[in-house]
Amino acid sequence: MAVLTGLMSFTRGHGIRALSITGPNGLFISQAINGVILSAIINEHNYEKLEDEQYEKLLFAFSPIISKIIKITNTTYYTFLGRYTYSGERFVYEPYVDLMKTVTISISKKSVRIVYGENRVRLKRTRKGYTPGKMFETLGYIINRLHGGNA
Repeated sequence: MAVLTGLMSFTRGHGIRALSITGPNGLFISQAINGVILSAIINEHNYEKLEDEQYEKLLFAFSPIISKIIKITNTTYYTFLGRYTYSGERFVYEPYVDLMKTVTISISKKSVRIVYGENRVRLKRTRKGYTPGKMFETLGYIINRLHGGNA
């Protein structure tokens, strides 16, 4: 499989969680604002509301990852924009945490790894039992939709 790339952003604020993933054939969004949750895939010809709970779980699985990043980097950012790559074996997201500094989040079927300088964190599941495997599977589906033209 070719390596697929695009942009991703995650916002974490009081009462707000927002994830957007951009590919050449569309945009995936998932937002939770004060308990109201919306997920969709959008392209120039179509808007598809996604009602499966896997997208909500993905959104909330990124929240503790971003919390760890905020803690280890001491950043004041609350929106993290960066490039992603997806190879079929690994999803890598490299958001900016400072003007010229990025952190690497690597997600495989077995773990989520966060690397920032000498800091290395490895997560195997969320507190609610959501696994990296499910996260990777959902991300793979979204990325393939955004790159395959089926959005």
